[in-house]
Amino acid sequence: DPTSPPALEQINIVVGDMQKSLAFYRLLGLSIAEIPLAEWAPHHASGVTSNGVRLEFDSIAFAKQWNPGLDEANLGSATIPFFHVPGREDVDRVHARVTAAGYRSQKAPEDAFWGARYAIVEDPDGNAVGIMSPIDESMRRPPPPPPRI
Repeated sequence: DPTSPPALEQINIVVGDMQKSLAFYRLLGLSIAEIPLAEWAPHHASGVTSNGVRLEFDSIAFAKQWNPGLDEANLGSATIPFFHVPGREDVDRVHARVTAAGYRSQKAPEDAFWGARYAIVEDPDGNAVGIMSPIDESMRRPPPPPPRI
């Protein structure tokens, strides 16, 4: 097939409370611009990651307009977006900042077998959000045994 593979350009996150969610993602370091129309402020905001992926934040009411099949009772998901930070110590710093603000940690910072340092926190809607450093080849080690099925 001569067409190129699709590129991930945008992620929409459906939120129960816009201001709480924006506060959380700003703690991660994301720059978020709220739209200038006051009546839309509770329903939509946009941010862009350092590598150009757009994050769009939508209220449940607005998301139901463009996704009528949305199950609002199940906002938290098993998909985990990871935000990359410049260094290993930044994982600890961002994790500490987010948890000090009252957000739940699902995984404290740890040096992973693949050579990165990572942590997982939870946004206000129960979505798992990862924080990860670059891979340091000198920190790689053999993986644990695979899970039993």
